[in-house]
Amino acid sequence: MSVRSETLGEVIKWLKAQADSEWECAQEGLSDGYDGYDAYTRTIKHCQDMLMDDTAEHGKA
Repeated sequence: MSVRSETLGEVIKWLKAQADSEWECAQEGLSDGYDGYDAYTRTIKHCQDMLMDDTAEHGKA
């Protein structure tokens, strides 16, 4: 596993925790929308796409 892949994995883990926190705040009425949650989930998707690109490149000869 490359350093970039490890870093992306750590970032995804942190972003998921932040998204969960945003979701809880929205459910408890502590925020007025899901903008933070949406931003985190979009960023998670982007990082996962980058990770898949790394995996695909790693598999190439």
